[in-house]
Amino acid sequence: MKLPQPSMFKKRFMLISLCLGLLGTTTEGQEYNLTGSSKYAVLGKDFTWTCGMFVPPGEATKGVRFFRNNVLCAIVEHTNGICLYGVQNTRYTYGCSSPFSYILTIPAENMTEYEEGSMWLCQYSFDLGVRFRSLVVTLHLAVDVHNVSLIPSDNPMTLAEGVYYMVRCVVNSNAVPAPTITWYMGSTDITNMAGSNASSIIITVNREHNNRTLECKATNNNKPSKTGATTLNVEYPPSVIPLTQKETKEGQDFLISCRATPGNPITTMFWWIKVNDPVFKQNGSTLQLPYIQRHNSGTYKCIAENTYSNGWKGTDSQEMVVNVLYIQTTSNTRNQTWEVVGSVAGVLIVLTLAIVLSCFVHRHFTLICNIGFQRRSTHVKTADLIEEKSNYTAMSEQETENERNPYDVLSPTESSNQYEAIQMKESQKTDANTYECLNKPENITPCDNPTKDSNKPGILKKTDATSSSNTEEYTNTSFVN
Repeated sequence: MKLPQPSMFKKRFMLISLCLGLLGTTTEGQEYNLTGSSKYAVLGKDFTWTCGMFVPPGEATKGVRFFRNNVLCAIVEHTNGICLYGVQNTRYTYGCSSPFSYILTIPAENMTEYEEGSMWLCQYSFDLGVRFRSLVVTLHLAVDVHNVSLIPSDNPMTLAEGVYYMVRCVVNSNAVPAPTITWYMGSTDITNMAGSNASSIIITVNREHNNRTLECKATNNNKPSKTGATTLNVEYPPSVIPLTQKETKEGQDFLISCRATPGNPITTMFWWIKVNDPVFKQNGSTLQLPYIQRHNSGTYKCIAENTYSNGWKGTDSQEMVVNVLYIQTTSNTRNQTWEVVGSVAGVLIVLTLAIVLSCFVHRHFTLICNIGFQRRSTHVKTADLIEEKSNYTAMSEQETENERNPYDVLSPTESSNQYEAIQMKESQKTDANTYECLNKPENITPCDNPTKDSNKPGILKKTDATSSSNTEEYTNTSFVN
């Protein structure tokens, strides 16, 4: 079964709807384009907005409307080759650059800070929705760099040698676009010391930078640079000129001066100290040691100091060795010789005393031993006398009184008297005499050896060769045995 054919009217309607649909599809999502004559508007110079457009489907009029902060400024159309416009804001001028391009100009005399941040758009002459208008564009003024300064702002800028400092470059805050900053120390570009943020730099200076110029240069909008600069006042300590070893003779006056290259500030104080002697200190640049002595030898240090503006101290120092020469005199040699002789003599005296003492002790010991020995001999002699007495008694009993010869045997009474005489003689001798007798060379006269009478057995007789007493005979005999 065939479907009924549509009428000619319906075919035409469907064709028109399709074309409109295709046209709507091609324009959907498209926007007008509003652009400025430069990225930034410049104070005192013309600035132009250009609106590029197209004619919406089903419309024949070619034209746009300009808005500033959502307030209509003017309607501009292009009809039959003529540019027509209806002005609402006479601050600006309007025109047609083509049937599809329209302009709004801000004259130089009206380009002021009033325009900074203003919002602009353009749209089709008739309000047909967002599809036929531009995006909102904000106007920014390009503000040239016109003020550059440094912080710290001191001029001259006083810095201490060897210390790190941060210096900032300050540009007028409304500078647009952001300025390009470069740093110079004298004629040397030191921007690489600033890092990624060139608006500040950290520097450390030395005495070679003194009186040099530190500069910060800033520019934008391709304009000549503006400069902030200061002169550096670098404070540094004095430099002491090296000192050499000094030799001087003992007893002389020693003088030596210390010199230094001035620092900044140039006012310099000097003083001397002695190494390893915390007490010694001498003010002034000249070291004075009158009538120098050998104990003054040593290492001395000269110190130079100045004072910075912030109260800090800058110091430098140099050391110097002082060697005091002296001669060893004859008096000193003689004294040393006597000291040696005295020492040797002292040793000899001590040794002599030790020997004498040792001999005395030994002699005393010998004396004591001899006395003891003598006393022992006396006891022996006493025993011999007693035995002799017995012998004589025996002899008297055997002999008669008429038969005595010159060597008669003693009677008991005579023997007793003789014994007492011997004891008395022995008691009168001192131990010292006994010691002397014992130590004398003895020429002992041979005592009469008692012999027995061949005719009378048991009776002792004396020989005629000696006249010594019986006591001496016994003493010597006892000593020999």
